[in-house]
Amino acid sequence: MPVRNGGAWLDAAVGSILSQDHASLELIIVDDQSSDDTWDIVRAYGGRRENIIPLRQERNQGCYPARNAGLRRASGTFVTTHDSDDWSHPQKIEIEARKLMG
Repeated sequence: MPVRNGGAWLDAAVGSILSQDHASLELIIVDDQSSDDTWDIVRAYGGRRENIIPLRQERNQGCYPARNAGLRRASGTFVTTHDSDDWSHPQKIEIEARKLMG
C-alpha cells in the first residue's frame, strides 16, 4: 500500500485489509517520504501487528516505485494492490485468491 501524506485515510484502508476473510495476509505499507505524520502512523501500525510491514522510501518517487518497493519485500504467493484511500469488501482477497488457484 503506497501512501504519501495520507495518514487521515489510513484507518479505513488498513481496516478494510485487516477485515479480509482470507486467513493469511501480509500488509506492506510504503511511505513515500510524507511531510506530515503519516510515517509515524505507519510505524505504529507495524508495532501493533506482526503482519503489517512498514517501509519508507529514501526519497519521494511516486506510487509506482513505492509499490515496487513493497513488491520486493512481499513474501506471499499472490500480491494485490490497495491504495491508502481505498476500501475493500471483506471477501475481495479470498475471491481473488480462489479464482487464481483455479
